Amino acid sequence: MIALTDLAFSLDSVTTAIAISQELWLIILGVTISLIALRFLAGLFIQWLQEFTHLEDAGYLAMALVGLRLLLRVVSPNLVPPEWMMVSMIAALFAWGFSQRIQKASQK
Repeated sequence: MIALTDLAFSLDSVTTAIAISQELWLIILGVTISLIALRFLAGLFIQWLQEFTHLEDAGYLAMALVGLRLLLRVVSPNLVPPEWMMVSMIAALFAWGFSQRIQKASQK
């Protein structure tokens, strides 16, 4: 199951890389790093999703931003936000995602 999840996320990273950059070397490097990182860090990611309240929502919102950028690139390339803005918005989303831990019953 973890291997299938890794594969799904690696395909996901391809679209993200294409949305953020048009540089082929950067896309290939990003996908390679993503595959290796997900293979070794999948358990940690699952633990984080169970530990942080907003992390799952931040992930969905980040993917929505990436999808919107891809759509804009096809429909109207002039409206595509610059790379630095996309990276900043995604970083802000994940900062929010890691901002609040889920309180366990023993901590209440």
